[in-house]
Amino acid sequence: VIEALTPQRLETVLRAKADAAWWLHELTQDMDLALFVVYSSAAATLGSPGQGNYAAANAVLDALALRRQAAGLVGQSLAWGLWAEQSAMTGHLDEV
Repeated sequence: VIEALTPQRLETVLRAKADAAWWLHELTQDMDLALFVVYSSAAATLGSPGQGNYAAANAVLDALALRRQAAGLVGQSLAWGLWAEQSAMTGHLDEV
């Protein structure tokens, strides 16, 4: 929940996703790229219970792609949903 987030918890996720994507943007914005794709999550739009920091970091990726497009640069954010195959992230979910 949002109230349980600390600045450190938020920073940890933002650093891994948002900061890394921003640095890639900064380093490549003057290049003639065919594609600039970041992998986001549907959590940015739909939310993700108990993962406000994760949802926020993915919203940054979505916004970065839009910012690039507005500047006339290539940019696409792919907002993944849940994976079909069971994994450590989805293995506990049932068919419902």
